[in-house]
Amino acid sequence: MSQTNDILVVGKSLDDIKSDRKVDVNGWRDNAASLPVVIDGVRYDADELSQTRIAAMATAVANGRAPDTIQWRDADNVTRSLTQDDFMTLATTMMTQVQAAFQTSFTLKDDIDSAETAVDVRAVKWPSNG
Repeated sequence: MSQTNDILVVGKSLDDIKSDRKVDVNGWRDNAASLPVVIDGVRYDADELSQTRIAAMATAVANGRAPDTIQWRDADNVTRSLTQDDFMTLATTMMTQVQAAFQTSFTLKDDIDSAETAVDVRAVKWPSNG
């Protein structure tokens, strides 16, 4: 048992506490990366399966193998007709969101690694606007 500032930690080393907090960060990251994206007021799913499907269609567009107009369902289950440019905007917006979530997680994990106390580790939180 160790006393770390105002928090009594029973049976956990600082390394264990850091490891646990990184698991929290991974969950926060996955949630942030999976939030619907909004383009021109329309919400599109961006969960992991949607990311895979959108990336596959974006590859088809990039390789000249997609139709000129792509039928895609939005997050409210409404079929939308998207031009290839509109679809690539969707793909880019989604991937930008994913990359931002990962970048935030890298920063938070660096903060965790440099923390010297359990209080410092537990102070690491996902930004409310992230």
